[in-house]
Amino acid sequence: MDILNLSNIAELNKKIDNEVDEIYKIEINKNKNIIFEGRLAAFMIDKIYKKKSLKIWMKAPIDIRVKRIMNREKSLEYNKEKENTIIREESERNRYNKYYNINIEDLSIYDIIIDTKTLTPKQIFNILETYIENYFKNENINE
Repeated sequence: MDILNLSNIAELNKKIDNEVDEIYKIEINKNKNIIFEGRLAAFMIDKIYKKKSLKIWMKAPIDIRVKRIMNREKSLEYNKEKENTIIREESERNRYNKYYNINIEDLSIYDIIIDTKTLTPKQIFNILETYIENYFKNENINE
């Protein structure tokens, strides 16, 4: 099953999101230091589980994201991948609003937002490494 089909099923059946939520809950309660990735992760940890966290959002224009998906998935069909991305993101936007009352386009929850459109993975890593080091230095000062 591809991600688009899963997203369509999740729109009709909250069970899939509930299962993911349960995994978040278990892992958050089990681990002090953990990394979660996902469009909903920051909202879940911050708003629902009320855990202190460093929230990072990496963005890029749709054309760049589609090219990255094509590279990852070894796809040669740009228009199909772009259409699937738009449909999946709309489905997620609707689901997160319906199930959690979350506007996924509101990025104010994030501590840092990085526009990755012109950055290499190494440059992104360097930005994050510097930010995270400073974040935790400041955390120790504020405690």
